[in-house]
Amino acid sequence: MVPVTATYRNIDGTPARGSVTFTIPQAIVVDGVVAVPKIITATLDASGSIALELPATNDPDLSVTDWAYTVTERFPGGRKPFMIFVEHDAGAIDLAAVAPVVPASQLVSTRGPRGPMGDVTPAALAAKEAAESAAGAAVNASEAAAGA
Repeated sequence: MVPVTATYRNIDGTPARGSVTFTIPQAIVVDGVVAVPKIITATLDASGSIALELPATNDPDLSVTDWAYTVTERFPGGRKPFMIFVEHDAGAIDLAAVAPVVPASQLVSTRGPRGPMGDVTPAALAAKEAAESAAGAAVNASEAAAGA
């Protein structure tokens, strides 16, 4: 379990009121118990803060790894829902300091022009190795002659 914290303030400095939800998108197994897809809700306290522990999204002991929570800030001025990884070895997480995960469907792949093809045939690699070996032998021979 990973500690997750956050503190929210209104523009006038007063504590925000509301909640933050963490949506688990699929069933996972935690300590031998199936955690079905669900929403975990953390209600802001009187100071506008939350503190809770969440299962890690990459915990090797879980049945499913490499998933992300959808975080929804449910109060006036809260950010649009975003996704985060909660990594088991990252230590405590402050929501103010995490970068949202960009869903794969929103990633844009761009490809530049194809570069020139290098000479990577087995014969070319063998010739390169032979040349490097010969150069090394020549250096060794000249060092030996200089020392004699």
